[in-house]
Amino acid sequence: MPTNLKIFIKVIVVSVIAAVVYGLFLLGSPAQQRLIKLDQQRVSDIQSISYAINAYWGYNKKLPATLEVLVKSQDYYISSLKDPTTGEHYEYRILGEKQYELCANFNTDSSNFQNVSLPKPASEEKWEYRKGATCFSREAYSEGR
Repeated sequence: MPTNLKIFIKVIVVSVIAAVVYGLFLLGSPAQQRLIKLDQQRVSDIQSISYAINAYWGYNKKLPATLEVLVKSQDYYISSLKDPTTGEHYEYRILGEKQYELCANFNTDSSNFQNVSLPKPASEEKWEYRKGATCFSREAYSEGR
């Protein structure tokens, strides 16, 4: 085999390996991507719960005593009340007449992958989280505000 062809093949092999390593560096390992995807699901679940609470507030002018009230009424869409990994219920706490918190345990920190597409809320509320237990404090409102 001519020397130039050997050099060319080696350059191609090194380039492919470098591209794969660079891709893993940018995106993270498949295991890391799975953790990010699970956290995105948690955010999506909590957003749907928050929207259901707002709809409940709009009709009843009070917060639901529990999240199960929303599910039992069948008037509100909630993707899930449970964490996709552990199966535990997301935490819901009433803080005041219109104030509440929704909490979950996250595997990653959302600031580490700001270029990754997260579910986009319809409102201007922030949905950033840290690794571990994170609570989102919200105030219920009617759609007409």
